[in-house]
Amino acid sequence: MAWSAFMWSIYQKIPHPGKSNIRFLTMINHNPSDISCVYSTLMHANERHSRSGKTLVINFDQPLYWQLKCIVDAEPVTSALRNAIAVLGEFHTRMSFLGAMGFLMADSGLTELTHADSVVNNEKVFYSLLWQTNAVYELIFFFLGDSNISSTTGNRNLESHIKVWTDYLRPHFHPKSILLTKEFEYQSPAKPFNFFDSGVLEWNKSYLGEDIEDSLRFFAEGCDVLQGFQLLFDAHDGFSGVAEKTLELIHEEYGKKTTHAFPVMPSRFSSDTQEKAKVRLINIALSFNSCIEHTFFTPLTLAKTYGLSAGKGVSYVNYIDSCDYHTSAIIASALDTLTLPYRLKNSNVRWEELLNLFSQSDRKLSTLNVQFPFVMNEDESLLELLGKSQEDVWTTLCPSSKSNAVFSQSIVFRGLQDSKRRRSLCVSNDHKMGLRRDESIEEAVQRCYLNKFPQTLNSINVVDLPLKTSSPFPQFFVKSVSSTGYISNKERPGSEGVNSIPMGLSLQSGEACQSTLDILLQDIASFGLSNQLSHIRAKSFRTSFNLENDEWKEIMEKIDCYKGLYT
Repeated sequence: MAWSAFMWSIYQKIPHPGKSNIRFLTMINHNPSDISCVYSTLMHANERHSRSGKTLVINFDQPLYWQLKCIVDAEPVTSALRNAIAVLGEFHTRMSFLGAMGFLMADSGLTELTHADSVVNNEKVFYSLLWQTNAVYELIFFFLGDSNISSTTGNRNLESHIKVWTDYLRPHFHPKSILLTKEFEYQSPAKPFNFFDSGVLEWNKSYLGEDIEDSLRFFAEGCDVLQGFQLLFDAHDGFSGVAEKTLELIHEEYGKKTTHAFPVMPSRFSSDTQEKAKVRLINIALSFNSCIEHTFFTPLTLAKTYGLSAGKGVSYVNYIDSCDYHTSAIIASALDTLTLPYRLKNSNVRWEELLNLFSQSDRKLSTLNVQFPFVMNEDESLLELLGKSQEDVWTTLCPSSKSNAVFSQSIVFRGLQDSKRRRSLCVSNDHKMGLRRDESIEEAVQRCYLNKFPQTLNSINVVDLPLKTSSPFPQFFVKSVSSTGYISNKERPGSEGVNSIPMGLSLQSGEACQSTLDILLQDIASFGLSNQLSHIRAKSFRTSFNLENDEWKEIMEKIDCYKGLYT
């Protein structure tokens, strides 16, 4: 039967509705895939529905539906747009369901849970799903924001399920904040992204540079008062090259704005060789050289050295140095604490003013030190504790030797200003150390550090908010750490997790900076790379560094000369 005959047979007994009525609906003269168009549509629809007092339900096809979800989730809690309900179009809903039958979506986490690539003709998958019921429940309900799940996952072992702790979160990124390289693939032996020059080449050959410039300008124009830029990047692979080009772009377009770069490096590599270590050291040296040219920077890693090395110890934490799930949690906690004072509402701390402390004598390098958790008993006096030597409980998040010679530092303590513990925090047998009348704890800590570092420029911030460490945060704390993060004489029950911890952090510019540059140069020399790079051009690598030996020697001399600023 022909299509027209089929339609006639269906509708022949249905009364004719009459002639068609064609009219124009409201139109928005924009590209429908542009996020500004989606936002305008949402604002217009919400304005119309707000008059009727009804809930806005808006229907989009799949590509625009995702943009709509990102917009709604990015709105403040008080925004009326948060009440809008996004619905995926019926066609795409059915197609997504039908297309998913018999397959597991890549990178969804279900493959790891079921140990199967397809549910078709695979009976083991059902047993595996039953076995992993608790993990699936935990995964789904954390995505949905179930606040009760954390109390049941204190002793959950997540190391076998996720690679880094952010895998367990579901952040919603703005579409313009996600850019992809086109020539290279992550951890691909066929298209590795291992070389500094790979990042530079990707920037120049593809549209990556233009896309980053477009996104940078988009977000900068959306700022009411743009203070500056923070840049986190992998310093050991091709992203070091992308970071250099990004820093050059920021310097050209926003030269007067402050920048703070964080070159990040793993603590240990699971499969490492001498040749890979050499390439990694060259990438790190080139990225450090770029940072010295353009920005204030703070290296971040738990490794003892920049070459073949294991992770350093962290007091009261049993972490696995080869597990990104563990090390990334520690580094992310340090960054969260470092930036906390100027991210809080009604805070008087300005980020650009804070970094001015470190800009003396063209010094751009700093080291980050943490107490994770802050080593303090529940009934111990904070001021007496700070008056003692605590060098052995501070961990420097880069290869460096500790030094008391500090030019400037920004110190943050969080989770210590509980009103119930105010008296025990500041009671001291020494009247010079005790809390004075009408003096805040922050002022008392400031006075304590002024006595301890009289020649140092200090910025002290004490924040009430502790660091939340409930699931999915790694439960790698020793048993002597209580559920609130303080050091206790009693062991924590095995079924009880650590829900929060107090934390101390110090961003320092001092002789430790000279030490970290010394360690880098020593690692480079130990691999025979101080004067020439010719033997690094091995056939096992698909590309090599576009760098002459004279240029490399000049960079080594520059870094060696730069460390003299910290003596």
